Amino acid sequence: MRKTRGLSCLLACLFFIPVLVAAMAGPASGAGTRDTGKQRFVDNRDGTVTDTSTGLMWAASDNGADIQWWDADRYCREYRGGGYTDWRLPTPDELAGLYDPVRKEQGGLGIVSAIRLTERCPWSSTTNLNAAVCFSFATGRQSWARRNDSYELRVLPVRGPEAAPRRDRR
Repeated sequence: MRKTRGLSCLLACLFFIPVLVAAMAGPASGAGTRDTGKQRFVDNRDGTVTDTSTGLMWAASDNGADIQWWDADRYCREYRGGGYTDWRLPTPDELAGLYDPVRKEQGGLGIVSAIRLTERCPWSSTTNLNAAVCFSFATGRQSWARRNDSYELRVLPVRGPEAAPRRDRR
């Protein structure tokens, strides 16, 4: 009986130790990758980053200064990153797709490492009368701000699969 128990313990250890080690190591691929090993966010080396999961192309960094929504909208329309002319404000859901809670837990803004933000809240295309939605990479949530506010608000242009037409919610 002791030999059987010892053998059972040995077999259990041989089986569970590799499983435990693999679980403690975490996923083989970090944020922005999938099991295929393909990197989700690709730096195009022209000031843009492509999200291979959504097909969206992002500016590699925000505008770098406080900006009102009206100017953010114009900034996107006039932006020429990568030589493209069809840049726009992102939707709140598109911005949320860039949120990385692991990076937030590490003490920074919770945005994928391929994109640089100089402040926590970029504007979105969603508006309602004199307000617009911004997405906070400090909290992982969207909130409303007056369109003429600019303090700590940025713009992060996006292009790619067309978002639903911009419209005011009334």
